[in-house]
Amino acid sequence: MFPDNIDTFIDLFCGGCNVAVNVKADKIICNDTIKEISELYHYFRYIDTNKIIKQIESVVKKFKLTKNNQDNYLKLRQYYNQGNKEWYYFYTLICHSFSNQIRFNSKGEFNLPFGKRTFNPTMKDNLIKFVNYLQDTDMEFTNLDFREVDISYLTDSDFC
Repeated sequence: MFPDNIDTFIDLFCGGCNVAVNVKADKIICNDTIKEISELYHYFRYIDTNKIIKQIESVVKKFKLTKNNQDNYLKLRQYYNQGNKEWYYFYTLICHSFSNQIRFNSKGEFNLPFGKRTFNPTMKDNLIKFVNYLQDTDMEFTNLDFREVDISYLTDSDFC
């Protein structure tokens, strides 16, 4: 259903970027209202892949995270919610949360339950592929309400 040739593609609700990374376009704009998502992708776009992996593995080691250790996941979640909002804590929470989802409560706290998951070799390989894609593609990340995204400049060769 997508056009064959897209100049600018806008994903108004990018979430995990599944659509954006699978569309062929000259420029891709990914938007989500959750600012932590656009910040995470921004870091992934500009930080060396090896440094990304080392920082995530460091968090896993620091909190002794496994797919069976709910208590330590909850300690990481509490640590993050107490103001330690660095991207590597956020991403590691996602890796260990229920269905690898993202959810915040009305206080802005990450509040997904433990998911009996861990940052495993498959996740690592997929992250490396994702980061490489982000770094090799002309992508822009915003965190606006979809009604605030300017689409007035789009032409017939763009797709939103």
